[in-house]
Formats: sequence, structure tokens, C-alpha cells
Amino acid sequence: MKYKKIRVSYDTEVTGNVNGVYSVEIKDSLSFKSKEDKKYFEGFFLKNSKDYNRVMIDDFKCIDVNKIQEICFFPVRKKIKEIDMIDFCPFKLGLDFLISKKLFDIMNNFNLPPVNKIPTRINTFNTEYFLIGFPMIPQERIDLNKSIFFDTKKRSEFNLKSYDAFINTDFSVKPRKIYPDVFYDVDTIGFQGKGLFFSDRLIDAIQDAGIVGLHVDDTEMEMNP
Repeated sequence: MKYKKIRVSYDTEVTGNVNGVYSVEIKDSLSFKSKEDKKYFEGFFLKNSKDYNRVMIDDFKCIDVNKIQEICFFPVRKKIKEIDMIDFCPFKLGLDFLISKKLFDIMNNFNLPPVNKIPTRINTFNTEYFLIGFPMIPQERIDLNKSIFFDTKKRSEFNLKSYDAFINTDFSVKPRKIYPDVFYDVDTIGFQGKGLFFSDRLIDAIQDAGIVGLHVDDTEMEMNP
């Protein structure tokens, strides 16, 4: 299956956000419906930050939505637009962004891995959202014999010869095409340190539905059984 790297759009005309990357934020005193909800939420993602295996595909830990009620996010500015994909703050390992119910319903027609999915609303918005997070493939599962990288200084493509070279690449080296040495029959998955990937067929469905807020990068990934 073929994939492309995706992220939330940071285009001001799309997001309405003229400063910064994230458009909505958690406000500790207002976002959670109870102290118990906040304690459980913070504790769960603190465990993730201490144990990266909890966000990897084979050991992914899903938050128990029976222990947390709807979270309320707040726009960082009045002009933030009510779109389908929205970045948030603060960062939590195991979460990616907010998506509209419309977008989730599209994604739910495809093969999804285990996900974190928390009911969410944005203050002053009418759209129903979910705070969502996808598991990752560990970086050591890259097939360096096949994967292609691009040196932005030398303007050339090449293969890395060792895993040490891969994990120590500087910012001038970008992945052009990633080949994991494992296969997961899913349409959404992250690759550790390299971002989140959606399958080509899922991207087509999202774009055909007129979903707003998706940015598709030129980095590719391919997994085959």
C-alpha cells in the first residue's frame, strides 16, 4: 500500500491563524469537566512520555473514554476558522490533532489501527470534533536498502548505509520514500520521527469530500505484505 505524509495545514487563509502553528488550546481551569478527568488525562499521557512503546503500533495504549468526558478547547484568536483538521496545544505524545466528525466518518470507512479518540468541542464552534492520535511504526523497522533520502544541500538522492547513519541524519537530509520492513494493513499510521502517513486511497476520499485543513507532503511511504 502507498502512503503520503500528511499534517494539518498552517496556511493562514485556511486556518485563520496569523501567528503560530496551533489554533486551539487547552485551558486547565475550563477545558475539563472535573478534576478527576484532568488527572486521568494528564496521567495517561505522562505515562506515554515516559514509555515510548505505549505509542508504537504493536503495544499501543488507548485512553479509556469511559474515564474522561468531553474536552473543551479554546481558539487562540477570534479569527480561527471552523475547519475539519485543527492543531492544538499543548503537545501530548499519542495525540495528533482535532478532526471533525465528518472527517472521522470518512476515515472510519477505511482500515484504521487502534486509535486514541476523545470527544471534543471547541468553544464558540458548532462542529463536533474528536481529539485523535495514531500509533507509530518504530524507527528501527525501516528498510534502509530500499528507503530513499534527499540531501537538500547537495540536491541529490541516496540510500543510507547503516541504522546509526539514519538516526543521526541532520536537518538537511529528508526522507523521500520510506519502506518499513513490516506490513500493517491500515490506512493511517505514523513512522517514528518522520510524521504521520495516510494511504493514497484515503487521501483521495478526503479530498473528494471537500475536507478543509489537510496538507499533503511529498514524502512517501510504501508497505507491502
